[in-house]
Amino acid sequence: MGVAETTVGGNKWGFFQAYSYLSYGGVSSDAIAAAGITNFQAAWSTGVASLIARGMGLGWLSWLIALAGVIWLANDIPPFLLVASRTMFAMSFDKMMPEKVAEVSERWHSPTWAIIITGIFGVVGCIAESNVGDLGGYVQFAGVVGADIFDALFLTLFCISMMLLPLERKEIYDRAAVKYSVGTVVGLGGIASLLAGYCLFTFTKESVGFMFAPSGTEDLVSSFGFWGCIAVGILLYVYYMYRNTTKGVDMRTLYLSIPPD
Repeated sequence: MGVAETTVGGNKWGFFQAYSYLSYGGVSSDAIAAAGITNFQAAWSTGVASLIARGMGLGWLSWLIALAGVIWLANDIPPFLLVASRTMFAMSFDKMMPEKVAEVSERWHSPTWAIIITGIFGVVGCIAESNVGDLGGYVQFAGVVGADIFDALFLTLFCISMMLLPLERKEIYDRAAVKYSVGTVVGLGGIASLLAGYCLFTFTKESVGFMFAPSGTEDLVSSFGFWGCIAVGILLYVYYMYRNTTKGVDMRTLYLSIPPD
């Protein structure tokens, strides 16, 4: 980029390269402070891209990137709130989560507790990304990186289930209003499963630090939160599956109807 270039160890570094490396190169905050850089704030990738565009003399592109970043947030966050809360509501409605989660507000006709729980986790995610009170390192699992891993895991399992649906649950497949051949569904589902699995592998490989090799208190706490969320989900599922089975509920009949929301 030619902006504030310097040579270190035989390598030429520009301002934007150095800023990006300190933000995303896995450099610890202690090492940054030891280098004399105080109150360092990691850059958002979109912000770095906008700065680079300006450095290249492409002012219009920097505005376009910034606008895309804003639209991305507006496009993703509100649907996440709806999807997460309604998923918990549907699971509670079908007796796979505490029944209180399915309570609906008489005034707003929305699942009250499902939205509150989603909001609480959303606040933790905001802390992870904003690093309010220097707490971000303790809740890395709730930030964009952790969310990407959870999302990729969900999508991988979802694609696999869709691939197997016409083979394992043909009665549901036969009820579909729009239906493709079994071969088409299985084939497309297989391709989607491979692609989603590749995303999961990539996200996990790039985030192996706090998950599998935590170093320091922050990584340990974040690792506990990451694996704790997975453990809680598995325990909830196993517990309610056992409870429903002992009560004579046929697990194969769950999720066959859309809850009234």
